[in-house]
Amino acid sequence: MSCQPLKFLCLAAMAVVWSAQSACATPTEIKDSADFFYKYEMDVNPSDKDLIDLDANGDPDLYVDNSGGTVTFDGVATLSGTSSMGSPDGYTGTTWATSNIFLEDGYTIEARIKVISDTGGDPIFGMTANPGSTANAWFMAGAGGQQWSIGGGKVPFAAADNTDDFHVFRITQDPTTDAAAPIYSAWRDGVLLSGTLTSAFPNLLWRMHVGGMTGGSVGTTELDYLRFAKGAFAPPEVTQPHPGDFNGDGNVDGADFVAWQTHFPTASGASLADGDANGDGAVDGADFVIWQTSFPFPLGPGVSSVPEPAAWILGCLSIPMLLALRKRRA
Repeated sequence: MSCQPLKFLCLAAMAVVWSAQSACATPTEIKDSADFFYKYEMDVNPSDKDLIDLDANGDPDLYVDNSGGTVTFDGVATLSGTSSMGSPDGYTGTTWATSNIFLEDGYTIEARIKVISDTGGDPIFGMTANPGSTANAWFMAGAGGQQWSIGGGKVPFAAADNTDDFHVFRITQDPTTDAAAPIYSAWRDGVLLSGTLTSAFPNLLWRMHVGGMTGGSVGTTELDYLRFAKGAFAPPEVTQPHPGDFNGDGNVDGADFVAWQTHFPTASGASLADGDANGDGAVDGADFVIWQTSFPFPLGPGVSSVPEPAAWILGCLSIPMLLALRKRRA
């Protein structure tokens, strides 16, 4: 066999691999949104050019639309109904337009929100963006989870409680020159939801909105910040706690045992802070075994992991049993 056919086969194989990687390339470069240039912390109204004008062009950085609800600013922006903020279709004066973000650059948008109420047919909070092309992203988050919209269809993600606290949502569009087939990624609290999302509504030009997106959006959301950047960036990796570290202080020690003991037994609805080490919603013996296996952490000089519970732990565990026995005899 001559070298030429072999060379051709190698080049063809490389092209196939490159094409497959390009078609679903989740961003690998990491960038914290705190380092983005375009940051709106909701301490002031981003449509007030006298208070904030990041591009220094004398126009509002973002427009606030409260025609379908209300928007107030008090450290966080509280949006109700279909109220929203961002860059209207085709408008060139906002920072989304003056940032010169184009399809071939890609982009990253991040918002930190808490859903207060959500009683409509569609999720109350959305993020949609279009960098001067016909390709449009459409992400929505509600009380019980989040979804991606594609035309008239929806891609639901796993259920999640977005009412318990503030949660960070990030969407990216990979750089591309093909307006018909951009690839998007979405994260919740630093955890990737999907890296193979496709364009939603390819008929909107140069827009970026957050807030109530449809007439079916009924409820209220608190928006802590909105940040965006040119380029597709993954969020910083989420640091997972060491198994058995229930209070998140980086140690597995007696304080974590007390957290487990305080909530033992719990049949459902428990969190890591309650002593649920394996995430099944219960606080039971399986969680104690996980704590025991990791105890102590970090290991001190000359100390090895303890395979058997210490005497003081056995004593603590025996107290409830002794009290129950005394009550039964009485």
